[in-house]
Amino acid sequence: AALQLNAKLPSALYGLGMALSRQGRPEDAKTVLRSARDLDTSSPFAQAAAEALRALGDGAAPPGSTR
Repeated sequence: AALQLNAKLPSALYGLGMALSRQGRPEDAKTVLRSARDLDTSSPFAQAAAEALRALGDGAAPPGSTR
């Protein structure tokens, strides 16, 4: 519901990504979690999304990072 109102909410994207991961859809989860991470890198949800991506084996750095 939150994504229907505002598709750029890191918190909603993070929640969706985690739900997809729990449903056994890791590639879909990674796509959504990358969006959550990249929207606002200072958001706690963006940081949590980055951690979840690492746990899913996605070590890609966000755009513009110096990693």
